[in-house]
Amino acid sequence: MVFEAGNADEAITTIETGIPIDLVLTDVRMPGSMNGFGLAKWIGTNKPKISVILASGEANQTDAANELCDHIPFFRKPYDLTAIVAQIRATLDQAQSS
Repeated sequence: MVFEAGNADEAITTIETGIPIDLVLTDVRMPGSMNGFGLAKWIGTNKPKISVILASGEANQTDAANELCDHIPFFRKPYDLTAIVAQIRATLDQAQSS
């Protein structure tokens, strides 16, 4: 099942409902009280079993992603659909085997 959230606050509200969520794919830039980096950190602190993948269309976000979230996969937009699907599968497989 896939859920969509318009910002990090909506994503957190959905996560906190207790619905099983395995992975969050988030853009770095979004409206609301926090960006994708903040959401990734919140998930890491509060729901560490949920995997995160970050994406951004802004070139300067690559360095920030490497600094702030070095263990989280990061994709620059436009991303290759095959590559991101492969990353999603690999991330979910790795989480399932842990």
